[in-house]
Order: sequence, then structure tokens, then C-alpha cells
Amino acid sequence: MSILIRGGGVVPPLTNLALTRLSTYIAQLLSSGQLSFTSQPQSKAVDQYSLATFSCVILGGVGPYTYQWKKNGINVGTNSDSLSFVAATTDKNASITVTVTDSVGTIITSSAAILGVTSYVYQLDGVAQYHKLSNQIPFDANTVIKIKFLGVPSFFGAYRKFIESADYATRVDSNASGNTFRLNSCTAKLDGIAISTGTAIPTSGWHTLEITPTSTSSLATIGSRGSGELSIWGLFGFEVIKSGVISNNIPLNNKSAGANQLATAGSINATIVNYNPAGWVAL
Repeated sequence: MSILIRGGGVVPPLTNLALTRLSTYIAQLLSSGQLSFTSQPQSKAVDQYSLATFSCVILGGVGPYTYQWKKNGINVGTNSDSLSFVAATTDKNASITVTVTDSVGTIITSSAAILGVTSYVYQLDGVAQYHKLSNQIPFDANTVIKIKFLGVPSFFGAYRKFIESADYATRVDSNASGNTFRLNSCTAKLDGIAISTGTAIPTSGWHTLEITPTSTSSLATIGSRGSGELSIWGLFGFEVIKSGVISNNIPLNNKSAGANQLATAGSINATIVNYNPAGWVAL
């Protein structure tokens, strides 16, 4: 079979195989219908650190299809009809879409699905709970220790610990009245502003403490004096920075991990002593 070209000339004859493929392609094109979604990505809410999964189902057009997922307009994922990733706080209210292209170049894009992400903090009970480190973390005057905490609207009790060194020399805790900070062998900032002994402890919201020791020692626990004078706050976002470099990071707020909170920097983990699953509080 030869094909005449308007104005003269002839396309070389098509082979039987080429004719078969062309016929099959035309049949697919005529019978498949318009490329469309039968199922689009759906909005959902997940916990921080949990897997967020989105999917779509395609009808019509001419396969095979290619898929391009976007998160807030940025290409993510692989050439697949589904997308999965571990949800972070930065993914809260993220817009998820997928663009599908069939083999003849027809393109469709889904409606946006919105991702909700719920973050948690573990509220220590002030009676028997604290964070025990798997190994001691050494520090010196070139160290900054950061920790976030959730304020509580009640009397804290005397000497409740944020941190205290293994030799009991360096510490940040509440004073005898339980409502102001007490600092020893360190300087500190609260939400970026320098504080001192006697500064009021916030009773609501979440806040960041930055502690700079003035001596050399180590930490064995977070939120306790060994196993006493226990924290009443929800502590999270624990980070140790040495000479400007993050050496240890333990988020302390991975609800799905339960009592065993794993490091994201360094190899030292933390365990919630006397853990109770009811202790998690949504932020």
C-alpha cells in the first residue's frame, strides 16, 4: 500500500506489520474515549511522621500513560498512579495534584487535594515520666542545647527540670515557687530573647529554649534530675549544636514511635520512662 501526497510524491509502501500497528492504534483511539479521571487524589489528614498516600485512576485515552505528581506546584514522586511520602510539619495544607499524559499527547490535571498534618507532643506527667538517653551526650561552653516545650496553665512545682547535667551542675528548671526559671552554670534564651533566673515560665503555647553551658559535663536525661524533680511540660525538638554543627537531634514527638524516640542526627536515642499512650497531646 502506497500513500499519495498532495502536490506530488508518494510515501513508501507500509509493511504489513506497520499497517497492523496503525490499524490497532486507530482502533484504540476511536474506541477508548476521552482521557479522564474516574478517581482523583482526595484530601486527607495524617499524623506527622505518618505515610501520606494519594492515588488516581484513569479512563480512556491511549495508553501507556505518564504521571507527574506535584506538591505545592513542585514536581515530586515517580511515574506512577500513586504518590506516598512521610508527612512533615512543612507539608501542612500542602496542595497535591497529578498531571497525566497519554501516548498521543493528551494531558489532564487533577483537582488539588489538600493534606492536613497533625503534630503531637508527649505531655510528661511530673510524677514518674522523663526522657532517658541511650548514652550520655557531652557538652562544653561551645555547645548550644535547644529544646521546645508546651506551656501548662497550672502550678509547676519546685525544681521541675527542663535539663540538668549528669553532675547536677548545669541546669534549667523552675524555682521553689514553680513559676519562674532557675538557671545554673549556663545562659539561656526563650524564643530568641535572653532570660535569667526569675524570668516567668510561659503558661501556654509552645516555646523554644536555647541553653549555652558555661562548664563541661554531659546529659543522661531530658526533663529530670536523674530520675527525680521531673518535668511537667511536653518537651520536644531536642537538639545539640557543637561549634555550629548539629551533633544530636531527637524530635521527641513521633507519636507512631511510642516510647522509643529515635534520633534524626547522631546515634543517641531517647526512651520515655513509664510511657503511657494517653500522654500525647495534639499541637
